[in-house]
Amino acid sequence: MKPALIILSLLMVLWSYGQSADSLHAAEIYQKAEDHYSKSQYDSAFAAYQKAMTFFESGDAWEGYSRCLYDMGYISYKRDEYDLCDSLFRKGMQVAENKIGRHSLSWVKNCYGLVLRKSELDEFDSLLYFIDMALPELKKGTEYESLKLKLLDKKASTYNRLGIYKSSIDTWLQYIDVVNDHFNGDTTELILAYEQLGYNYGLDRNYVQADGYLNRVLEYRKSKAYTSRGKVRLAQLYNSIGGAYLRSRRYEESRDAYRKANTIAVTELGENSPGAIYTLSNIGLTYIDIQDDSAGWYLKRALEKVIAHLPDQKFVIGNSYLNLGMTEYNLGNYAEALKSYKSAIANIRQTTRGFHNYFSKCYNELGAISLKLGQLDSAEIYFDKAIKANILNDSIDSNSLSDEPSDYLSLHNLVTSIYRKAQLLLKSDELDESSLNAMIDQLDLGILLIEKFIRNLSIQEKTEDSLNTLLHQLNLYSSQLTLRLHELTSDEKYLEQFLGYAELDRAGSLRALISKENAIYVVGIPDSIRGKLQSLDQKVSLAKSQIVRKPANNPEGWRELQEITQIRDSYYERIENKYPLFETLRVQSSNIQISMIQESLTDDQLIIEYFTGIDHTYAILLDKASIEIFKLAENDVIDSLIQRQRENTVAQNLEDFNKVSFLLYKTLFSKIDSYISATPDASKRVVIVPDGSISYVSFPSLCTDSLSSSYLMEKYAISYEPSALVATLRKKPTSSAFNLLGVAPDFAFTNDGSLPAAGLEVVRDTLKPLPGVIKEVNLISDVIDGDLYTGETATEYAFKSKAANYGTIHLATHAIVDNENPAHSKLFFDTRSDEIDDGELNAYEIYNLDLNAQLVTLSACNTGFGKIRKGEGVMSLSHAFAYAGVPATVVSLWPASDKSTPELMKYFYENLKNGQSKDVALNNARKQYLTTAQGKARHPFYWGGFVLIGDNKPIEDDKNLLIWLLSGTIVAALILTVYKRTKQASA
Repeated sequence: MKPALIILSLLMVLWSYGQSADSLHAAEIYQKAEDHYSKSQYDSAFAAYQKAMTFFESGDAWEGYSRCLYDMGYISYKRDEYDLCDSLFRKGMQVAENKIGRHSLSWVKNCYGLVLRKSELDEFDSLLYFIDMALPELKKGTEYESLKLKLLDKKASTYNRLGIYKSSIDTWLQYIDVVNDHFNGDTTELILAYEQLGYNYGLDRNYVQADGYLNRVLEYRKSKAYTSRGKVRLAQLYNSIGGAYLRSRRYEESRDAYRKANTIAVTELGENSPGAIYTLSNIGLTYIDIQDDSAGWYLKRALEKVIAHLPDQKFVIGNSYLNLGMTEYNLGNYAEALKSYKSAIANIRQTTRGFHNYFSKCYNELGAISLKLGQLDSAEIYFDKAIKANILNDSIDSNSLSDEPSDYLSLHNLVTSIYRKAQLLLKSDELDESSLNAMIDQLDLGILLIEKFIRNLSIQEKTEDSLNTLLHQLNLYSSQLTLRLHELTSDEKYLEQFLGYAELDRAGSLRALISKENAIYVVGIPDSIRGKLQSLDQKVSLAKSQIVRKPANNPEGWRELQEITQIRDSYYERIENKYPLFETLRVQSSNIQISMIQESLTDDQLIIEYFTGIDHTYAILLDKASIEIFKLAENDVIDSLIQRQRENTVAQNLEDFNKVSFLLYKTLFSKIDSYISATPDASKRVVIVPDGSISYVSFPSLCTDSLSSSYLMEKYAISYEPSALVATLRKKPTSSAFNLLGVAPDFAFTNDGSLPAAGLEVVRDTLKPLPGVIKEVNLISDVIDGDLYTGETATEYAFKSKAANYGTIHLATHAIVDNENPAHSKLFFDTRSDEIDDGELNAYEIYNLDLNAQLVTLSACNTGFGKIRKGEGVMSLSHAFAYAGVPATVVSLWPASDKSTPELMKYFYENLKNGQSKDVALNNARKQYLTTAQGKARHPFYWGGFVLIGDNKPIEDDKNLLIWLLSGTIVAALILTVYKRTKQASA
């Protein structure tokens, strides 16, 4: 018996008190129809509904009449008689609207019937139209609310199939509200919604939310998997989890989840079932990005099975061809990839009528293949088709695009089309200023779209990798086109634009840094609000730390993280509304003014910003008055030299090191050196803004002479900045105290040499005792007053609770760098007396500290090392301290020597105490070290690894300021006394 029967029976009782005999007779016949339907006797049921309808009409019982039309339409729908069911549902809507009104249950049910019919035929426009027509007409009541859930389910699923994931997420959140408000939070319904939310969050690249929801559902499904149906649901869940892991590039975990799904599907449904075939295809996807030949085997096998066993599933067949095309393209089989993508389009078009983000993806790939094959005209046609297929708003012309992200099916696909058109233009032999500027305008539009998209993301999404990768691609091609414009016109303005794009390329990783360090203080946000933001950031960090080790087994932790993140995001939104400039600085950093950077330079200072182009690397030289650009070697040549230098550094062979170091000097700096030397009053202080692998180059230790150990540090004091713009915008006030916090765990409590291994680069070889670190901080404390925490007192808790009170922080300890997940890079502390913390200070914890120090020295190994990301730079521990508010860090580019580092650091702090700027102080410390070093100890391994990143000004000392004020007062008094006496004598 259908659920609607109970309601209908009640209606029959009411009718019996005031309705005609025809109505009562109709009710009896309707009951028989329901009985036939419950037994799947559809012919008999259809005839009975038709007969009942006649009597309902005679008795003017229009609710019953239109309900019969719905039931007959539903039977036609189940029989795939779509034309008949369409006419029956439409007639039911018309009768109900004319005789009762749209608010009636029968009108809504017939409207829902049309939704089912449109869904089956993938007529998405009409489907969404009828859903949006029905939802406002729903009244209070159980059956109305049940219908609302069905409509929201269809709406969310439709958005998902169209690739409009954010709309799908919003709809599922509405679904959850209905369940909570009207069905007492029914667990079964909520689990369905949570699973779909997790799936869509994964598709939308919000992996924190995806993991939270999917792992929450996993715990529930595991407890219900003892039935065959429960196991199938579990397989579907593993499939969703595999998809989330795949999109976050966690390939092994993705493959494991998909294999679990496949095993269950094969066992419960058979190897040729849709579920088994889908997961077979998904396993293949996990091999595509790593270009493993296994991808082709899995995807071809899945395609064969889909064609053989699911021949009517054209969308699935098209999707299989799309996946196969991806792996063929990656393997260089362009002709086969071309066929696969065209087959994908042909099959998907049969179900979606040309409206799906897969079309723009396929056209983009067809264009990329045409580029590879040198078919430039075809490539242009495909890219234009990709853009047109991506537009949601019919009023938008593909030649005059909208700057609203919501007007496109897939922002990722649109931006891909734009920068690939730029790639196409660069291959053209016929370039003119107009066409180049027009293409740059489109690239700038892509940048604006991403910036707007980022503005609407929650806080934890703003560092999502793919957004920065897209920005990098847009900036890369904008910069190359700008250089072409300079070559064509010799106009100096294009050099400024080139630097602007180079700076903007760094905005990906520095967006949050600028916000933390600049926006709050520049805008003038009160301390009370700043404190609230800091508190919320710390709560989010704490919630993350509690789930990071066992995310799959901590659903409560994920729930807590989601809740506190939503609270924090809401608070940020309120601040943005009250302080509009805060939003501008926090999100957008594209308004770069070269003059502003130049004005921030001193007379003896210049910036050299490196930029890794498509094929070659460029160096941009900027001083107070001019800008110059130098084209350097090919990217592969530079990467190879840097790798050789790092190998020779660790090997400590001075002759080999100097040979490669000189080659690097010639490649990266000799042109610049000649230019500087030819300039009157040549600058002696150089700020390096590195890019890509150049971040790992120790410029002070580059050899300037192939025949001797002459190093670049002898000519220049060199410091580093992550961005010229960040150096200019650095506004956060720091402590004016020169007091020292020295932390040096000696690790005497362990000698087992154990360190976590997976994906981590071990520094100082192993976690073994460090006899030199206590000597190091003691030497420094002889120079600068402060507090030391050594040995057993050097705990993580001591550091975190005390660090905000010091102007200078020196950490002499072990460190490890996690290249796969930079946020998990960490510094180690003593654990013997720490009952609160685990002795591992992760980068994500540092991000949420609020420090006031003018300088942090990380006297641990490889602290300047990290993961290089396109458009982001090196994600190292120095980034974490910069975000925490420290304007300058000293880090190591290679393993530090426990023997030589104490001496080098003593000289460094003595120089700082004497008022030298940080860059000069470190440079002089290297020279002082070499005056006494002998033999092997002269190798740059022992003195060249430490570099300064950030603010290079002298350290301010309020005590020194007081002394100078007192001294000045005394001198002024003496001068005044002498003057008076002289005047009296002359009188």
